[in-house]
Amino acid sequence: MRPLTLSLALGVALAPIAVCVAGPIPIVVTTTGAFSATYATVSQTSPTIPWSDIGFQATASTTQGTLSGTVGGGTQYQLTSSISGGQTLAPGDTIDLGYTPGWTGSMTTQANGKLGINFAYNIGPFSGHVPVLTDSMNTGVSGLDLSSALNSGSPLSAGATTHGPGISATLGMNALVASASVHFNVGSQVAQNLNVAPTVTYGDYVWYTNDVTAASTTPTPVNGGGGGVSNTFAPDIGALGLTTGANSIDMNILPFAALSLGVGNESIVSIPASITYSYNVFGASGGGSIASGNLYSLSTGFAGLTASGAWYAPDAYSIELNANCNFNNPLTGAYCTYQTDGTTPLDLSNFGIPSNVPLGSTPPGPPSGGGSSSDFPNLGPLVPGDTPCVPGVACKAPCDPATGQECITQVNLTGSVPEPGALWLLSSGVLLLGIARRHRQG
Repeated sequence: MRPLTLSLALGVALAPIAVCVAGPIPIVVTTTGAFSATYATVSQTSPTIPWSDIGFQATASTTQGTLSGTVGGGTQYQLTSSISGGQTLAPGDTIDLGYTPGWTGSMTTQANGKLGINFAYNIGPFSGHVPVLTDSMNTGVSGLDLSSALNSGSPLSAGATTHGPGISATLGMNALVASASVHFNVGSQVAQNLNVAPTVTYGDYVWYTNDVTAASTTPTPVNGGGGGVSNTFAPDIGALGLTTGANSIDMNILPFAALSLGVGNESIVSIPASITYSYNVFGASGGGSIASGNLYSLSTGFAGLTASGAWYAPDAYSIELNANCNFNNPLTGAYCTYQTDGTTPLDLSNFGIPSNVPLGSTPPGPPSGGGSSSDFPNLGPLVPGDTPCVPGVACKAPCDPATGQECITQVNLTGSVPEPGALWLLSSGVLLLGIARRHRQG
């Protein structure tokens, strides 16, 4: 065994240890690490849905919460090229390694969603609301197994949904010339979606050392694929400082594994609902139903982060070679022939192995897309002629567009909605619009 040195330009510390073990045995690159992330909260107050003047309004917030992940296991490397004593190697020959991935890994998340749902009205200068539902929910993916995705390099998706309580109720408005009835089922839920995309690199670093002068070439990474790494035998005569006659050099091969794990994380808080309605306002009548869907949803969008790390084998393969060089041949120029050592053609050494690059992650990036949405159509104002009042601009109550005389002068919400249980509850309330006749002056 001849000592070897290694200096990888990776900005990492080198271990000053020199221990040698003979034999072309498998080498395992152990890949262990952990990462975590914390996400910001997205908040919003929705417009009134499905009518702009009468309907539901939500105050919502959601966050992907916390995420933690670990990786473990290891990748086994083995020389697949035969190395024996007295074997001749020529520049351009290949020394091949095979590898077998054996990753393990898991990921756990916890998202949160909060909802405050009101039945609200905003008719001319009159506005008010009655609370319908308030809830805070947690959901998450616990112990998601990453092993298959890491070993195959394939993407992985997972998700979880938690349903909160719901309410079933009927609210109505009644007056001399206006009436409406709205029956609704309103629920709450929070969901979390994960997209995991691993990029795993297998390979080795190759460098050569002069056993007499300790001259060394710069370690060169060689990436593998398909379960193998092919290393071209190419010693640099000048960099090694070889001289005419006999020289002793080593070809050193250090296996490594590197991981770049992309994680997209989204949380969504939403209000699943169905609505049946009928109305007769100022002589205009109608009705219908809106099939089940999300009355309102608030999404963070997918916020991305990348966890990355690199791991090195505890030992490097060291092929010991006798180099017989001729620098005086005018026809061939500098030329060397190489033959493995007859006694110890192959060693393992852990001298100068670099420290692993710890698995760490970037901070979560900003959301990509997301925002609010509704599966329900925008039905506009229910009360004809109703326009929203804005601060600083005078507005008046809507009147019968046919006569201009019957006008809304009062809006009251009466009744109550009970606290929801685990199942839909039934309640009713009344939305009263006071109608008075306005006589024209003249």
